[in-house]
Amino acid sequence: MKDVLSVEFSTDNRQIMSASRDGTIKLWNTLGECKYTISDQGEGHKDWMNTLAGHSGYLNTVALSPDGSMCASGGKDGTVLLWDMAEGTTLCSLEAGSIIHSL
Repeated sequence: MKDVLSVEFSTDNRQIMSASRDGTIKLWNTLGECKYTISDQGEGHKDWMNTLAGHSGYLNTVALSPDGSMCASGGKDGTVLLWDMAEGTTLCSLEAGSIIHSL
C-alpha cells in the first residue's frame, strides 16, 4: 500500500474506505484489517488511481454509503463512479465536467 489519498468512515463507524496511490480502493474494519479490495483485474493500477473500469485519471476522493453496500469515487477525469461493493462493479457514472476534489 502506498500513499492514501482519501479516507471515509461509514456512518456506524464500523468500516473505513480508503483510496491510495497503489491503485486500489480498500474496505477496512476498525481493527485495521482489510476486508475487501477493488483493483483493476486484481493487479492494481499502473499509475496513481487510474482506471477503475471507467476512470481515466487519478482519484482524489471516495465516499462509502451508510450501509457499506456502495462506494463513490471521483478525481481528475471529472467523473463520479458509483460502485457495488459486493460485486466490485460500476453501477453508474455522473459527469461533473471538471476535477472532483471531494464527495
